[in-house]
Amino acid sequence: PATASVEVSVVGLPDVTASADNDAICLGQPVTLTGGGASEYEWSPASITNGTPFVPETAGSYTYTVIGKDSFGCTNEATITITVAEPMSLTFENTLPTDGTDGEIDLTVHDGVAPFTFDWDNDGLGDMDDDEDLIGVGPGAYTVIVTGASGCTEEMIIFLDSQLSIDDLNENIAIYPNPTTENVTIEMEGQFNYTLQTIQGATLLTGVGNQIETISLENYESGTYLISIQVENQLSTLKIIKQ
Repeated sequence: PATASVEVSVVGLPDVTASADNDAICLGQPVTLTGGGASEYEWSPASITNGTPFVPETAGSYTYTVIGKDSFGCTNEATITITVAEPMSLTFENTLPTDGTDGEIDLTVHDGVAPFTFDWDNDGLGDMDDDEDLIGVGPGAYTVIVTGASGCTEEMIIFLDSQLSIDDLNENIAIYPNPTTENVTIEMEGQFNYTLQTIQGATLLTGVGNQIETISLENYESGTYLISIQVENQLSTLKIIKQ
């Protein structure tokens, strides 16, 4: 009888990998997921495109799956977990100086992605090698820049030369109109620092006002925003609605 033989090649499944440019980010930061070990990639959820940055919408821990297909049509999958932290925020307690150079600022970082680096401006900005807290300083304004492991940053100006109470501060602030359709005006006596943030805490702009300051919301979407007013060592945060 006639016989024939067939040679069959059996190839292994592709060794698919999943990687990210950063596996821990702050809310509002982009992350890029990339599959490896195959020629075509399909991510779940389907809104993710391989190698293209996207911004997660909420904080939390998320696991993403990629299915890779090689030139033989064989498939395999891999997963990766990304941690999305709430945006970094800063608070402080201070000790006002009594003899010129015994003032202290006890800084606390909330949320963000640790570890953090700190840069106080009393020794020149840019070195990012300072301690979290500032000690042995006199009256004045001190700027600190905090950077998290994911690259997100937060900046704060802290004053050490007044015992103004928070009640006094709130009574002296006027912000109008509220709601607004375009501009909002901050009015109070003297100089003040202001920060405009989203309701999630992402900083949109900062500045310094004197007596009266008008901020344009024209380029921002309708919704609720936060305006923080800082005068010396006191901070007040108010809600603004753009219609």
